Amino acid sequence: MKNKYIIIDTETTGFHPYDGDELLQVSIIDTDGNVLFDEYFKPQHRTEWKEAEQVNGISPEMVADRPAISEKISEINAIIENSDTIIGYNTQFDIGFLKANGAIVPDDLETVDVMEDFAKIYGEWNSARGSYKWQKLTRAAEYYGYDWSQRAETAHNSLGDCYATLFVYDKINTDTMVIERVIDGKRVGIELTPAEISQAYYIKENDDRRQDILNALDEMDSLKIGNIDISNDFLKKSTTFINDVIYRYEKMDDHLEDYNMAIEDVLDNADKNYANKLVSHYAQNMSAADKEQYIESAEMAMDWNDTNEPAISRLEYMLYTTLITERDYDKIKQDCLKAPKNKTGEYIDEIIKTMRTEAKVYFIEGIDEDRKNGVEISELDNIVYDKLVEDRLIRENARNFSGFLDNQEQDEALDMTGQNRGLGR
Repeated sequence: MKNKYIIIDTETTGFHPYDGDELLQVSIIDTDGNVLFDEYFKPQHRTEWKEAEQVNGISPEMVADRPAISEKISEINAIIENSDTIIGYNTQFDIGFLKANGAIVPDDLETVDVMEDFAKIYGEWNSARGSYKWQKLTRAAEYYGYDWSQRAETAHNSLGDCYATLFVYDKINTDTMVIERVIDGKRVGIELTPAEISQAYYIKENDDRRQDILNALDEMDSLKIGNIDISNDFLKKSTTFINDVIYRYEKMDDHLEDYNMAIEDVLDNADKNYANKLVSHYAQNMSAADKEQYIESAEMAMDWNDTNEPAISRLEYMLYTTLITERDYDKIKQDCLKAPKNKTGEYIDEIIKTMRTEAKVYFIEGIDEDRKNGVEISELDNIVYDKLVEDRLIRENARNFSGFLDNQEQDEALDMTGQNRGLGR
């Protein structure tokens, strides 16, 4: 007779089946609690697993005389082949270990992860993943009142975990609550399980929040972070960013300014490569007048407040630095064109002294990136780059030397290297 549902759990020496970790126990039961398979295994490579032993209680001595998994995998495959659905708690972990040891699990075989279902019911949000936090099996079992002492001899080994998983699965899918609704003028009671309720709520709340944000974006002619226009298309296509925005939005009032706050918060913590591309693209499309106006506005805003935090965002500061680097370097190019050939080096030395520290750093990083990408560097760019690197080494040496100086001498040494210029003002 075919077992429509089977519950599988494993105990292992670690977390990584393709990095040397091995199976210590495999247990399989059906939905009536009948044991279909339960066996300990002797690892073929690991001789100890102290961290895992503290969790599962399986010592090397306990499995010293047990068979290798290869001797029993055909029995496991026969059980899997005779089933329609695998139920587990963190199902893919167990299936991953079984597959690594020769188990045949068809791609179209349905799997149920009780851990994921319970996470939605328990409702603890994980902001890093943008989803509900996974809970341990012990917490899920405790939540529904599971009595581990009923099967004390198997508690917390893989067979005991199978029973606990089955108990939680049954609670999630068989305990019902009645929601009354008026349908066609009549009040009727609709029975729903916790899994059905949580799934429906999870889908609806995320769809609603996502649509709220997308609707707000659609209503804007442009989305601005400070003076930076952000492409709506990017946000619409990025599930990660939208989910992050949704999480922040649920803690905010339903006002348009809050969407801007949430999205600014997300983008302010964006991946550096994305932020660099965003700033570079924006800078390329600014007119000369807009660039000067932006630099002036940014410098006016960059007063330090009582909390010693800059008054502009990270992206705005990146744009500011990009623009002043471009402006300072344009001045170098123009002055070098006017300088006699034999005086070019001296002109560059004088002009570099007036460059802001941030501009120097961005210029060096830009040349390094171009070289890595095989971009041809002009002779003037190479000269400026070499002088800036040399200047940086001098400053670093001065900073190291300053450790031997008193406070006044340190200030004088830093002033000579341009380190006390603040934000270049």
